[in-house]
Amino acid sequence: MSAKVFYITGTSSGFGRELALDLASRGHNVIATALSIDWIEDLAKVDNVKTQQVDVTDSPTILQQKVEEAIKFFGKIDVLFNNAGLIQNGCLEELDDAEIRNLFDVNVFGNINLTRAILPYFRSTETESMICTVTSMGGTVSIGGCSAYCASKFALEGFFEGLSGELNSSQLPIKVLCISPGGFRTNLYSNAKSPKNTIDAYKPATEIMNDLCKQFSTAGGMPKVGAKLMADAMLKEGSAEGREIPLRLPIGSDSVKFTLDKFKRESEMYEAWRSFAAEADTKELVLDLASRGQKVIATALSTDLIENFTKLDNAKTQKVDEIDSPANLQQKVEEAITFFDIDVPMNNAGFSQTTSCIAFFTYRIHCFVSCLTFSDVSFHDQAIDTHFLRHWLQSFIYAKACFWQLQRLSKKVFCSERLKTTEAVSAASRDSNRY
Repeated sequence: MSAKVFYITGTSSGFGRELALDLASRGHNVIATALSIDWIEDLAKVDNVKTQQVDVTDSPTILQQKVEEAIKFFGKIDVLFNNAGLIQNGCLEELDDAEIRNLFDVNVFGNINLTRAILPYFRSTETESMICTVTSMGGTVSIGGCSAYCASKFALEGFFEGLSGELNSSQLPIKVLCISPGGFRTNLYSNAKSPKNTIDAYKPATEIMNDLCKQFSTAGGMPKVGAKLMADAMLKEGSAEGREIPLRLPIGSDSVKFTLDKFKRESEMYEAWRSFAAEADTKELVLDLASRGQKVIATALSTDLIENFTKLDNAKTQKVDEIDSPANLQQKVEEAITFFDIDVPMNNAGFSQTTSCIAFFTYRIHCFVSCLTFSDVSFHDQAIDTHFLRHWLQSFIYAKACFWQLQRLSKKVFCSERLKTTEAVSAASRDSNRY
């Protein structure tokens, strides 16, 4: 295997330092960074290692300059390893705004901004690259007395899982790896910050967390061993050889145990509440209305998705793509009216849902939400250039198409699950004419 170049943050101690030394010993090149260059001057003496001062809380412009500078050391970067972070103990009520923001500036925004700075370079190389981020078992299981730290790690898990999906769907050769260590003997725990304000009522929770930090800093796993496993996974060597590396990689038995225990509890809870949750499904609602003798026009992106509704005596199905042009949506509404007179349209389509479904319910109540009038709202979608905004705009356009027909029939009940603040939305639309 040819030598790779690893760009590692937070190498003054713990996993970052041990990983830099491990990778260098394997013949790979390392750019080791730290908040102060003085903290890593010994690493500069190691073969295959270059050092750089990096403050991950610097502006995106400065971080971009740091990445460009780092590329010049070895002519390329293959792997970004986000390791910089800190821990802030304390219960939610004890922490002030500054303490929480400082934590998120380092743990979340620092990692995200550095990742954004390097992504254009990774895309330009069109070669296999990797973005690794050290999260924590606290990114899956939140621990009382450390809620802010865990929340920052939850945020990283969410961002980088989403990034993985974005890169995969774009077929870019960039892999994302979230590394979830358990408790290790690193300075992270011994340097954990305590809240400036303490509340006696939360003393039991804070004592538990403080005890855990002491336990991890003195009797946790060895960072050198953890770093070796991380290197093995990134390089597919050692016990990781020949294995498909997952998005989330646990390091330490406690990480596996804590996570599996939570998944088991939550799996049991979701199963217990499955039938309750299903009562909200649009399909269930269509069946419920039909069973009451009401007439239903059920729509979806594909009629195959709602084929079972055709077997109902008082239901019709229709293919509708909510992001079609206003003219096409107008035609769909006119077609729907030939099935049944429409009393209440219910706009339930959503691009994040498994089944994007809009149901026109002939059901003479307001169906969970307020009435809405769109008669004097103008819509213009030319300036909307994102899928998200376009989707919402088309919801309004579709609603207006429905309204025109309902107005013609002197019926003015419109229901939308997304528009619960309907009067405010309608008023704002009339005032600004911006839709």
